[in-house]
Amino acid sequence: MHNSTQYCTSTRTTSGLLGETVSCTEDDILTSAKQDLLVNTMIPAAVKMHQERLMVQPLSKITVEPFDDKICGSFSIPQQVLTNGVSDADFVLFVAAGPVSGNTVAWATTCGYGTDDRPLVGVINVKPEYIDGSDQSIRTVAHEIMHALGFTNTFTYKKMTATVTRLRGAPNAPVVDSSNVVQRAGNQFNCSSVYGMELDNTGCFGNAGSHWTVRNAMQDMMCGWPRPSMQYSAITMAAMEDLGFYKPVYEKAEYMELGLLESVAGC
Repeated sequence: MHNSTQYCTSTRTTSGLLGETVSCTEDDILTSAKQDLLVNTMIPAAVKMHQERLMVQPLSKITVEPFDDKICGSFSIPQQVLTNGVSDADFVLFVAAGPVSGNTVAWATTCGYGTDDRPLVGVINVKPEYIDGSDQSIRTVAHEIMHALGFTNTFTYKKMTATVTRLRGAPNAPVVDSSNVVQRAGNQFNCSSVYGMELDNTGCFGNAGSHWTVRNAMQDMMCGWPRPSMQYSAITMAAMEDLGFYKPVYEKAEYMELGLLESVAGC
């Protein structure tokens, strides 16, 4: 956040953190007010949403290695962190507010793992235009942090997915069929024959494999676009539990009203 070469200081053409050429508009300029709002209000509020709902084993220190990945490597890591690590933390998040091309509001990814493959280090970039302190923007940040915490194609690596052909007759529909997801999806839709929770496979805006399909999770925080209310649902919490690193506080789950039954089961 203190490296002026990585965000817009004026209306000009520059390189984004993903290496793309971006034109900085007036809305993209990272003012001191926006920087303060992101660091001291939006990030803490988004982190709190996870703190209240996902428990993890505490760690005495997280070691941060130099990033060699193209995306993670675009972030500036303080030398003190590389030398000493971060004590008394469950996860280390590096934040940027660089320009983004197209309609992307924010993006994030995991950059470091523990010996048990638990995500420990991640990065997030928020487009300055959307740094406004609104509930929608805070929940968007929480959505991206969830990706860094493991809500990604990690589902496939952890053998939590299946491909079914019984959803609306669609060929090769991907679903998360891990035990807790199936249980919570069954509760949501009042259906005992749920196959799993369908994942988006359209690829639009990077949705494929790492978001619930909008068709049956429109109000869920982790569905693809559009996300009108972004509820922190029990189904999403169950997916995080099935990764094996988190214990959800289901009493804190937010109610998701909408969803189409035929998307998840033939009840």
